[in-house]
Amino acid sequence: MKRAWWTTVAAAVLAMAGTISVGCKGSVEVNSQDPNCPAAMPKIGDTCAQAATGCTYEDGPCSLIFRCEGAAQAWQAQDASCTPEAVDCWVAQEGDTCAFPGDGCGEDSGFCGGSFFHECGEDHRWHSFSSGGGGGCCPMVGPCPLAVPKNGDSCDPCFGPAWCTYENACGGAYATCGAEGSWQVAIDDCPPPPSDGCAIHGAEADCKSDPACRWLVPGCGDPKLPQAGCFPSLDCAPDGCAAGLSCQKAVIDPCYGKACNTCSADALLCLP
Repeated sequence: MKRAWWTTVAAAVLAMAGTISVGCKGSVEVNSQDPNCPAAMPKIGDTCAQAATGCTYEDGPCSLIFRCEGAAQAWQAQDASCTPEAVDCWVAQEGDTCAFPGDGCGEDSGFCGGSFFHECGEDHRWHSFSSGGGGGCCPMVGPCPLAVPKNGDSCDPCFGPAWCTYENACGGAYATCGAEGSWQVAIDDCPPPPSDGCAIHGAEADCKSDPACRWLVPGCGDPKLPQAGCFPSLDCAPDGCAAGLSCQKAVIDPCYGKACNTCSADALLCLP
């Protein structure tokens, strides 16, 4: 009878021993780990040899659980428990607790908008990396508007051009894109004709040296310019001629001194 009693007690003790946990916090029951779980803790993204789930490992302040869907697949995070509690990547600050080393998140707002990235280090702490935007980061290489912008028109202070120039026969415009995002435009208009008119230039060379004037010769057709001479570079207005002159249409040769093949164009000139 005594032998039978000891046999029963021994069996009960062995049964209890089979459920005793190994190690400290986060340990698992004997034989509860999937036999396909590797002995060493895998890293997220590493390739696994075969499917496994519930692979639990103690690592620093965290108990981490991994799974793999099948051979040649990547290890994935299944669950984690940390003390203190892990902070979500998108709201984490430098030094906050994180669960899985190598995990991370971030945002890139473009070349001029700045960026940030949080990465979970081997110490189970979030580490933050960031770069500021604006200022010198802006490339400012976009195309200029086809037409001269108006002063105060909007421009792109980061991706648009820093400045644009526009030229004409005797002047032009210079437009600068300000940091506040608006064009500042300086106009260099053609100078007004001399007070005594371009007729003071009797020679063709002298006339062409004055940006306010142009040398014109008669064209083919009527009413033909009476004779070659120096005239203002802009057509006249009905009330813009000096006493004794009136604004009249005259046919000129637009191809004089140029490589073209027409001989007739209209111009409005102050004539007697």
